[in-house]
Amino acid sequence: MKFFYSFLLLSTLLTATCCSDEHHEPQAAAPELRIAPDIRSRATDTHFENPDAIGVTVRKQDGSNYLANQKFIYDGSTFSANGVQWYPETEGTSTVIAYYPYAETGQPGSFTVKTDQRGTGYTLSDLLGATKSNVEPTFSPVELTFYHLLAKIDITVELPEGATIEKIEINGFIPTVDANIEAQTVAVDANAAATAITAHEITANKTYDIILPPQKAQMQINVKTSAGYSSQSFSNVVLLQGKRYTLQLKISETQDHIEAEFTGQIQDWGSGGVIEQDMDENKTIITEPVAPDQGQEGQGLTYGGVTYPTQIIAGREWMAQNLRYIPENATHPTDYKYPDGKEESAATLGILYTYSTARAGADPVLNDESTVRGICPEGWRLPKINELVDLAKTTGRAFFQESGYIVSNAEGYGYFSDRNYVMSSTKESADRIYYLRVWNIGQKLIETKNLPTGNIFASIRCVKEQ
Repeated sequence: MKFFYSFLLLSTLLTATCCSDEHHEPQAAAPELRIAPDIRSRATDTHFENPDAIGVTVRKQDGSNYLANQKFIYDGSTFSANGVQWYPETEGTSTVIAYYPYAETGQPGSFTVKTDQRGTGYTLSDLLGATKSNVEPTFSPVELTFYHLLAKIDITVELPEGATIEKIEINGFIPTVDANIEAQTVAVDANAAATAITAHEITANKTYDIILPPQKAQMQINVKTSAGYSSQSFSNVVLLQGKRYTLQLKISETQDHIEAEFTGQIQDWGSGGVIEQDMDENKTIITEPVAPDQGQEGQGLTYGGVTYPTQIIAGREWMAQNLRYIPENATHPTDYKYPDGKEESAATLGILYTYSTARAGADPVLNDESTVRGICPEGWRLPKINELVDLAKTTGRAFFQESGYIVSNAEGYGYFSDRNYVMSSTKESADRIYYLRVWNIGQKLIETKNLPTGNIFASIRCVKEQ
């Protein structure tokens, strides 16, 4: 037996020596395909949670799918799928498309929020999408940024003592959208019917939230309390894609009436902010430029004893501060007002004017058929709304002072600092004028707004005639 083992040992050593002379190179393993998600907010938390699942498609340069709706599971830091590796590096780059929540039926071309968002119905209603082009096979995780494709309302409730809430419903919204995950866009399904959707409870009798497809709707709020139902309706409520809003409810002592107020901008879902009613059908929403351009310094101008800096932006020269000129025949506070009611504030914020004061007796001009100098210096004029839009697209909010505006109502006049209205000369009709509205809170939205001319005081930025 000893001879046999010695012979076996010698044979093994000879075999190992022979094989070592062939110099075989070890084969490099293909890297595992992993995804590192970047998401600023989630319906349930500030990030994905273990074991959330997403659907992943990897489309190669030739248009073929290397992966199609592959299920990836989150482990607390990255998404991965057991055994899924990259293709050979020599096969070029690809586009990676991902969405949440995962569906076995495939990447959703149609998506419906849960009509009862209590429990898991809430998180399963939070449709997110991500896409990234020119991705190369890599040992590092692919970084993908996920975006919310629907809208969200945070609800706070004030109840009379002893009352409890059984559920909160919002009716009037269509729950289904046609979704394009790669383009990161959704559009409400016009063939679907509106339905009641039950909100998710965060803290009993205090805070709730609900995820809804972006759309314009006739909204009805139903609150079922321990004493019965109370309801309130709102016309023409508009929710925008990827935006988050706040709804404050106050239930009457008799629990048969609701006082509702939409307020406050929430930053993590984007600059949705205040829910507006009767919003303009043809309004323009300006995207904040990635690289704002403030142009170059102009010659400046002196007018009414005040010297204003000017900026030349995209070929046009603009006043770089809000106008603070007081016309000779203008009367305070009928024709103009000061921001926050303090005369000294005009030095930094300018003066707020009515449209009739701003045009200085010139005839109203519909649809920019001609220009209006108004109370601007000679050689300067009130801007058209399309000129203000082009300006905002170039400069972003940085060019506009956070002044605010004054609007009249049944109780008198109120000053609001959350929005800055910049006046244009563009009239939609005999009694409505277009303004550039610049939000001063939250992530800040820039948009156009047309309002009645008789009840608003706003800022003026004159533009030089060419």
